[in-house]
Amino acid sequence: MADEVSNEVQNEGQEAPATISIKDIPEAELNAFLAKHKRTLQTELKQAKSEAKAYQTLKAQMDQILEGRPLDEFREEVEANLSSLRNEKEQAELKAAKQSKELERATKQAQEYQTRYERAQTTRAISDVAGPKAVSTGAAELINQLLSPRSKVLDDGSVLVTMEVMDEDLGKKIPKDVTPAEAVAILESDVTNYGTLFKTTAHSGNGTSVDGLKRTPEGTVDIQKLSFKEFRELEKNNPEALLAALGQK
Repeated sequence: MADEVSNEVQNEGQEAPATISIKDIPEAELNAFLAKHKRTLQTELKQAKSEAKAYQTLKAQMDQILEGRPLDEFREEVEANLSSLRNEKEQAELKAAKQSKELERATKQAQEYQTRYERAQTTRAISDVAGPKAVSTGAAELINQLLSPRSKVLDDGSVLVTMEVMDEDLGKKIPKDVTPAEAVAILESDVTNYGTLFKTTAHSGNGTSVDGLKRTPEGTVDIQKLSFKEFRELEKNNPEALLAALGQK
């Protein structure tokens, strides 16, 4: 403080005395210094009180959490709770995985039942029509095998078969959904490819079919009376008839 006063005197161009007394300091300057120092102390005191209050708040919160217990005991409880939560989570995940597998299995079973139902509906609908018209049981099964992959079952249980039919306006064949009876009729009208499967087109008399091949009483091609050339031609042009013949051998 004395140095500050001495410097101020020198700055004014006056010679500073060797010693200085508090009485020599102007009152205004002294009051300004004390006021500044007081403000500094007040700021530090306010900050200290704020920190003390924060500490007390934190302490009260910790006391409330700990409820007077040692911190180590509280830590053990927290770790035990965390372990319990982890176990519950793992159990929940295992349960969810199990339920997911059960749902997947149930869905697969439902799909299998649906497939079986549709296959049964399709087979019955086609067989009801093809049976009376086919030359044999084997031929009826072949007709079923030909039409089943093209079939679908509607919600009401009825069956439709997608067949290639001639569109007169377009002048070409297009896919069309038809009834099983209409589908069988379309096959029956195609004598070249499927004539040997139906009673109306399989025979021309004396056991000979319209394609010139000898047939059994059941209407299938007589495999025993085929030449090698006829066998190869039948294999190439009408494998369904050949399969029926082999099935009746």
